[in-house]
Parts: sequence; C-alpha cells; structure tokens
Amino acid sequence: MPEGPGKEPAARQGRVMILLALALAAGGFIRFRNAASADSFHGQNYYSLGLNLSNEGILGYPANPRLPTAYRAPLYPSFLAALLPQGPSPFPRSVLLAQAGLGTLAILGVFALGGAVGGPLTGLLAAWLYSLDPGQILHARSLDIEHFYGLLLLAVALGLAWWRVKGDRRSAWCLGLLLGFSLLCRSPLVFFPALLAAGLALRLRSASGTVLGLAPIALGALIPLLPWMGRNAVHFRQFIPLERHAGVCNLYTASQGMIETWLPSEAFTLLQLENRTVAAMSMEEKNKALRDTALGGILAAPASYLRSTARRLLRYLGFHPLLWALVLASAAFRRSAPLVMPLLALSLYLLVIHSCLGVEERYLAPLLPVTSVLASLAAVRLGLALRERLAPGLSIPAPLEEGPAPDSDPVLGRAVAACLVFFCVCGAVCFAQLAAEVRQTGWRTPTGTGMNVEVVFPMPSPDSTVFIWDMNPSQKAAVFHNDRGVQRYLQGDPEAAAADFRQASRLLPPYIEPRLSLAAIVSSQGRHAEALRLCEEALRLAKPASEETFLKMAGYDYGRNRLALYAAAQDCSAAELDRLGRRKEGRRMSAGATNTRVKVAGVLRRARQD
Repeated sequence: MPEGPGKEPAARQGRVMILLALALAAGGFIRFRNAASADSFHGQNYYSLGLNLSNEGILGYPANPRLPTAYRAPLYPSFLAALLPQGPSPFPRSVLLAQAGLGTLAILGVFALGGAVGGPLTGLLAAWLYSLDPGQILHARSLDIEHFYGLLLLAVALGLAWWRVKGDRRSAWCLGLLLGFSLLCRSPLVFFPALLAAGLALRLRSASGTVLGLAPIALGALIPLLPWMGRNAVHFRQFIPLERHAGVCNLYTASQGMIETWLPSEAFTLLQLENRTVAAMSMEEKNKALRDTALGGILAAPASYLRSTARRLLRYLGFHPLLWALVLASAAFRRSAPLVMPLLALSLYLLVIHSCLGVEERYLAPLLPVTSVLASLAAVRLGLALRERLAPGLSIPAPLEEGPAPDSDPVLGRAVAACLVFFCVCGAVCFAQLAAEVRQTGWRTPTGTGMNVEVVFPMPSPDSTVFIWDMNPSQKAAVFHNDRGVQRYLQGDPEAAAADFRQASRLLPPYIEPRLSLAAIVSSQGRHAEALRLCEEALRLAKPASEETFLKMAGYDYGRNRLALYAAAQDCSAAELDRLGRRKEGRRMSAGATNTRVKVAGVLRRARQD
C-alpha cells in the first residue's frame, strides 16, 4: 500500500537519522578507542600550563611555577586544569576522553550547520566527512589547542549562520559572545568583526544601521575578555587583551620572506645577525624586537611581503586542493543557499590570516567543520546537477534524495544555545581560576612576564605498548627525569635535580640535555673537571660527522636543535676550560660556538630563497 503524503517526509527523516546515528557511532568509536589506548600525546606546552594551573593555581609554566604568564590565552589551559587528575605529572587520560566526547558531539553540530545551509544530504555528507577525517581522529591523542579551538570555530559558524537568518539583537549578542570565547582561546578572529561590519554596511547602506547592528556583536565579544584583561592589568600593569607575543615569531619570519613556521630560537638567531644586542636581551625585549623589526620590514617592502603571503596561501591550498576547490565552488550556489557567503567569508578570512604569518598544516585543521559543510554543499549540488544532465530519469536510493532544507531558525537556535551553555560553563570556571590566581599572588607586578615555555612530560607507564615519535618506554622515562630535574633545580633542590639528570643519562645514553644540566650543577659546586668531562661527552654526542652532515642538519628542525645543543656544549666547555686555567683552549672553544651559530644562521637565511 503506498504511503500517504505525510508519511514520505517522516520516512525520509527517519532514514536521515539512521545515517546520522551511524556517523556518530563510527566517529565516536574511533575517537574513544584512540583516546583510551593512547600512552603518549602531543601538546606538552598546553599540558604544562594546565598542570601548573591545576597544581599551583597560577597560569604559568612549571619551570617557574609562581610566575604568571600571558603568553597563551587562558580558556584551553583552564579546561585542561579542570579535568587533569591530581598528581605531579599525571597522564591526561580524562582530558583525552573528554575531548573524544566533545569531538563526537561536534558531529551533530556539523550536521545541523550543513542541514541549515543546504539540506539533509549536505548535512549528512558533512557529518561523515568530519566524523572520519584522519586529522580530527588523530586529535584524540593530542592536547594541541586545535581540537578545542575547532569546537569554538564551529560554534562561531553556527552563531554566524543564525545571525544571518534572524538578524535580530539576540542572535547578534550570541554571535558576539561566541566570538569573545574564541578570542579567549586564540586570537585569529580578532579582525573578523571588521569584516562583518563591511558586509553589514554593504547590505544596509547605512552607517547608523551598521553601527547599531554591529554594536551587540562587538560588546558581546568584549565581555569574555574583561576578566582576562583585568588579570593582566593586575600582574603586568599593561593592557593585554589577547595572548601576548604568541605570533610575533611567525610574523617576523614571514616578514623575512619565509614560508614555513620557525622556532623562536631560530627567529632570534636570524635577528641577532641584524642586531648584535639581541643576545643580551630579556625574553620580553627579544619579542618586542621581533615585532618591531617585522613591522618595519613589512612597511619598508610591502610588495615583497605580499608576494610571500601569496606563496603561503598557495601552500595552504595545496594541503587539501580538492576540499578547497569545492569550498570555493560553493559560492556558485549562494542564491539558493544564502548561508554560504557568511561561512565562505569566515573560511577565507582565516585562510588569509594564517597566510600572513606562516604555514603549518595543523593551523587550518580547526576550519574543517566549516569547510566540510561548504564542500559538501558543492559536492551535493554538482552531483545532482550532473545526474540531471546525464541521466534525467535515473532514480537514486531514497536515503540519498536531497529534500528541502529544514527551517533553519529553530535548528540553529538550539545548536547555538547548546554551544553557549558549554562555553559559558568553561568561561565561568576559567574566570574563577583567574580570580583565585590574583587573590593568591596579590596585587603586585611580577619580576618577569612568564615567557619561559619549559614543558612537562607525564610520567610514562611501564607497560606502554604504543609508541609515539618512535620513543620506547625508557626514552620517555628519560625525558620525564630530565624535565623533573629542571623543575627541581629551579625550585632550589640541586641534589635531587642532579639525581634526575644522572638517571636520564643512564636511561638514554645519547641524551645531551641532562649532561649539560648536570655539568652546570657540578660546576656550581666547584667540580670543574667533572663538569668539563660532561660537556665533552655532550660535544661527542652532538658533533656532526662532516661539513655535509652539518649543513643537512641545519636544514630541518631536529637537526637545528641538535646543532644548538652542540653550540651550548661548546660554550659550556669554554667556560670550564677558563675556570681550570686553560684559557687558550677556552677561547678556541668559544670561537667554535660562535662559528656554529653563524653557520646555522646562514642556512636559515638562505632558506628564505626556497
């Protein structure tokens, strides 16, 4: 018996829900399995901040646990601190599982956004793309901020779409608050309200209407930042609305014409060739010098900077060319899908912003929820058009039929409300932690700005079976003891620190860092011959076999780090030779350290031409 007219939409909706449930099940299963089986993780920088906030109540690094920092924005470290188990260096299993759960729930958000933009088939395809994306699945083993920030960008995209549909003050306030929470996590969207203002001005053609329409968004974005700005004013007596100096290294290398991102130490090495006083600067002064030099270089040669920015943009597009081709093709359907243009503007804005700084594939990973929706819309519309052209009478399975887009107002409204509830809770926890930090440290200016980014590794499990970065359990234990030794030394316990450094060297004989640290301790105790022996061991471990090997090592990150340790071992040996009265040998060793750094800097400078 044929179904009645009201039963077909219900049947289609049922089939859509079944396919969505399968996407949730598949994505959730993979994410939770990876989180549950992980015995190592990326993102030690944020782990260190969260751990210090959990243990000490201060947003700072364990290398100097009582010194607050503004180097990173507080929302994600606060999220980590709230979920980390108690202990000196606990493994963040609970955080990984929580992120797996949030990543699974985000599949629903992607489906809601896709359904509002183009209909149920668009939503389903976007949900499946997001569910099975390898990059998102790998985030189940990571504490890098991109996973959490991707949830915020999805929330902003939902708020932007709802504001575009409703256009009232309530939706504008919601969008503003979500933008504010994103800025409390990372700063890339700081200029996005200006883009919204331009779009609003084109639509309304009225200055007063633009100001009134944008005011709730701007004020809403400001509200989550106020506690952070107040905390920074207390600690540093400065106006710091976002994370501090986090992007100056990338801006500097981009102003030098480089494409890839570089380590801060490498940027300082380059800068030192132009300004010999850099070596004597504090970390705060070095970052200001990077910023000023970058801005001066861009203003002096804007055409050169624009050319390098275009090269970085092309590199980003080259990571996922088919995806970006479909994203750009979605603009062709803007008349039938009016939500395409605001989402496309958001995607292109972030693409350009990152192209202005440096290239690293993970920087655009948080955009996948938005780009998957736009790409799915283009794929669905192009596929349906191709079917009509090639086989107009061909029927497709009922679950794959593209029905009309649902009324997007209630769907988006519920999704935005859910996002606001979650991030308001995260924000409330963060604000409470910042207030407790201010009460604990007092109303004073610290002696520094907390720029030390020393990281902490969790104590490895002895029965580890899954190895990340090709590290076995002994290697990871060596890293742990070396890191704990640094903490103990900075906390005034050199004997315990020395024990940790010796243990790290025993567990991993080729490990250079603990030998140099141990040399510093025994030297401070007057045992200069023993310190020289340790430095010479480090020299043998780090020294390149040949000039050709040296140049190859200077060409990639791991090699440059080893060469930096080699130069540090030369400096250490020179100092100990001087203390032992062997000053001629010490001068030769000191000249060798200078020569090493100059050669590495030359390789870095030539890299701009690649």
